[in-house]
Amino acid sequence: GGADPAGRADRVLVGRISPLARVAGALAVAGVLARLIAPALPLGHVGSRDLIAGPNGFDWFVLIPLAAVVGAAGLLCVLGRLPRLGLAVLLVTGSASVGLLLRACYLLAAGQRTSLDLPLGIGVSFRYQVGAGLVLLVVADGLLAAAFGVAALAWSRTEMDDDGGLDPLRPRLV
Repeated sequence: GGADPAGRADRVLVGRISPLARVAGALAVAGVLARLIAPALPLGHVGSRDLIAGPNGFDWFVLIPLAAVVGAAGLLCVLGRLPRLGLAVLLVTGSASVGLLLRACYLLAAGQRTSLDLPLGIGVSFRYQVGAGLVLLVVADGLLAAAFGVAALAWSRTEMDDDGGLDPLRPRLV
């Protein structure tokens, strides 16, 4: 880091790390990996035809920032390096995953849903049978939502601070 006027080097001080922080990180990394694999699998089936969202490549392109940020945050937690920063990211992204999990579970009721409900961008309505990609989305979003819950429990049990060199900038950062 930089140096303050007194010549001290700024450093981050990591104290007690809850084992729950490491668990939250591992859940997040597993959830991101599952989320990256899901577009390669069919979301559903109509007869012998697979309904795949991933062939256009855009489904992976959109996931790259999520995978990078959540994967890095998960690794920070697992390794115990900047654990509160990692937990903060997992709390934000995990809370969004709760909504995605609910939507994916809604789509599992294939008997009552049509292809217009699936994120395929097609304008034809027909009944579908659930595919492996949709099941993996539920698993991935479930892992990320679980990481959210565990991160919330780990937050107050994990200590991280700096030596005060950042204090003058904190109001602007907030």
